[in-house]
Amino acid sequence: MAKKLGRGLAALLGDISISNDKSDSNPLLIEIDNIYPNNYNCRNNANDNNIQELADSISMHGIIQPIVIKETEENKYIIISGERRWKAAKLIGLTKIPSIIVNVDEKECRVLSLIDNYNRLNINPIDEANTIKYLIDNYKCSINDISIIICKKRHYINSVLGLLTLSEEIQQFIKDGLIEFNNAVQLVGLENAIELAELIIRENLSPSQTEQYLRRLKNPISNNKYDDSTKSNIVGTPILPIRNEESEEIANRIEKAINIPTKLVITRSGGKLTILCKTYEELDKIVNKLISNDG
Repeated sequence: MAKKLGRGLAALLGDISISNDKSDSNPLLIEIDNIYPNNYNCRNNANDNNIQELADSISMHGIIQPIVIKETEENKYIIISGERRWKAAKLIGLTKIPSIIVNVDEKECRVLSLIDNYNRLNINPIDEANTIKYLIDNYKCSINDISIIICKKRHYINSVLGLLTLSEEIQQFIKDGLIEFNNAVQLVGLENAIELAELIIRENLSPSQTEQYLRRLKNPISNNKYDDSTKSNIVGTPILPIRNEESEEIANRIEKAINIPTKLVITRSGGKLTILCKTYEELDKIVNKLISNDG
């Protein structure tokens, strides 16, 4: 008994047969030591804590969804879908795992793995981009083909692929989750991408703040035309800060005078003094210092 994939995949891959012809349509219990991870899985950063959580769940409830595997030689299999379940099952000492055997080639393995990961959380944008690029380079899939497979717009596919033009350092930031996708795509094509990436991480900029920052960077003359409601509340984000030892010295002098943390940022369009008060008492102290004839 065999199942068929959806029409969108059939158009690209033809009919992929999914069957367990050794018995019937029910999953088979396969020796877990005869199953191995494959090289097609686009998720390369499985979290050990998540695996442990899954293992605890399997201990209580069992494996609800079978893994999908492909036979490579007699009684030897590679995983197409369900590597985390397989790892968790091994972790708690299971000797067999419910499995569905599929008859697919290498191209179909990669496509099915890509689809499986799209149905799960936390697929890494760089791993996603590398998998899409592999399908395009090695199997002549078009952007439209990929769009059909993963049900995403072509603009999104192009944006994902654009991440591969970023430096390895920035790509690692993305893999580590330090820069989210909507921020990362704004770095593509920028000469100062690494400096901006570091600023995004340091100041924890949202995508909209990054967009505002880039807009002001391109048109610094119009900086003053923005009212306070549209400006970022991140110190120094309107223009790349010009590091100035003198400004640090001035900030230190002010901080010592009022005994409250102070930050002074000199930019191409002027300067910004920030006094970090936390209470009304501190604010009152600052006001008294500023208006006092003795201060």
